[in-house]
Amino acid sequence: MLGEQGIVWLFAVMLGLYVCGTLTVFVSAGQPRHGFSFCGGVCGVAVALLLLWKKSTLSLSLWQIAGGLNLSLRLDSLAAFFLLVISLLAAVVSIYATGYVSEYYDKKNVSLLGGGLNLFLLSMALVVSVDNAFAFLLAWELMSLVSFGLVMFEHEREDVRTAGFIYVVMTHVATLFI
Repeated sequence: MLGEQGIVWLFAVMLGLYVCGTLTVFVSAGQPRHGFSFCGGVCGVAVALLLLWKKSTLSLSLWQIAGGLNLSLRLDSLAAFFLLVISLLAAVVSIYATGYVSEYYDKKNVSLLGGGLNLFLLSMALVVSVDNAFAFLLAWELMSLVSFGLVMFEHEREDVRTAGFIYVVMTHVATLFI
């Protein structure tokens, strides 16, 4: 069974896979790479299950921005539960996406959709794992903007533009309430 350092390493691999999946937009020649989101999802499931099984908490300090502002992550039982849900869905959605995007191959740059999916999954993992309000708001805003881009993938349709506008207004009103 993995110790605390192994779980940290596996969590870092999950985040790294999502980052690599996002960056493939620049090198994938129009083809999405859903393997990164699938493997990241599998790693996330493993991390969440290990944390829930061990009933342990991970705390990581990544970057000291200024005096009281830092980017730190904390995975406790609640965060592990949400990471489990996100990661299970990430694995399933990445499998489904391979068939879903096939109709767009000759019409749109589907690598943007794959990169957006990976960036969205990264932001969702950060939303549930950041340890302070500043980092939470940054992760929340990233998640909101990336998901807006995913909603607007078929922007030439009027109903999609309307849905996108409503979505971005709702997420930013929700941010005000947070």
